[in-house]
Amino acid sequence: MNKTDEILDRLKDWQPVIDNPDELTDSIMARLPESETRGSRWRLVAGRALQYVSTIAAVCLIGLFLYQQSPMQKTDEEPHYNKSCFSAGSTLKDVYMRRQQQDNLITYNQLRKMLYEKK
Repeated sequence: MNKTDEILDRLKDWQPVIDNPDELTDSIMARLPESETRGSRWRLVAGRALQYVSTIAAVCLIGLFLYQQSPMQKTDEEPHYNKSCFSAGSTLKDVYMRRQQQDNLITYNQLRKMLYEKK
């Protein structure tokens, strides 16, 4: 055995002796800082307010994201690539990826315009 194990074995059998345990408890309690009820109330109110504000901000951001993903054309016939194909199980990543794929499609009018601009 090494010295550390020997010391630990000796300390296992040794029990500290306290002359007056109530006095020790009182001295520990006296050294603890006083609780600030006014400060803790302020932290509670500020925490709740921050929680409400962050919840409202999150809801607004999700609403803005979904509004941005909706098609903007108001014509009677919308092209097939602008039709919403959101399913009930879609995640925000799926919605974003579909929108990116739709943005890459070129319409006939855009293709014709690009062809005439080259001439």
